[in-house]
Amino acid sequence: MLIYGLMKFVEQAPFHYEKFMNIISLGRYGRSLEKLIEQVSVGDSVLDVGCGSGKVALGCAKKGAQVVALDSSIQMLDILRSRAKKQSLSSNIKIVNAGSASMDKVLNGEKFDVIIASLMLGELIDDLRFRTLMQMRDHLKDKGFILINDELWPDVKIKAFFYNLLFCISFIPNFLFTRTVIRPVKNLPDDLAKLNLKIDEKKNMGGGIVFLKVSKRP
Repeated sequence: MLIYGLMKFVEQAPFHYEKFMNIISLGRYGRSLEKLIEQVSVGDSVLDVGCGSGKVALGCAKKGAQVVALDSSIQMLDILRSRAKKQSLSSNIKIVNAGSASMDKVLNGEKFDVIIASLMLGELIDDLRFRTLMQMRDHLKDKGFILINDELWPDVKIKAFFYNLLFCISFIPNFLFTRTVIRPVKNLPDDLAKLNLKIDEKKNMGGGIVFLKVSKRP
């Protein structure tokens, strides 16, 4: 929850968002984004859900992928649009202003090789998060995969106890900074299983961030 609180705070200076996030996470934020970009290949169709100012979307486009970058923040998308133009990547990135649960309304049934969700699931209430995951599954090609970077609630009881204690301590300062109730994601493996999705790879990226590579079950 600390990563989320810091993330929402530095969104107040969106042009320097990635720089601030990398500094306060001691480089872990940048490494977690690079892990996402590494999974993408030339010619892949990529959907970046909650793309923010576009670090991952731009990285994927540089590798020769065709990217749809979706976010509800016009301010963040303006930064992405400017960066894409400066890097001559505008033809590789389609920018869509929409919330994560509105994918069905704006994507017109389009399916993707790779769908990315980086540090955005924890901002959603449980029902909205499940609906977002369901729509991600529906827009994923049969042999494609979903990449998730997020803070996950520990599944070991003793770790969960201390995490819950830390959450209670940090709740008030987080809310004062962000005016948002921010939680690490609970029960994500269970939600994925309900959607007939399986975790192919899991890696702790440090700072509470966990990387997941997810695909459809046969």
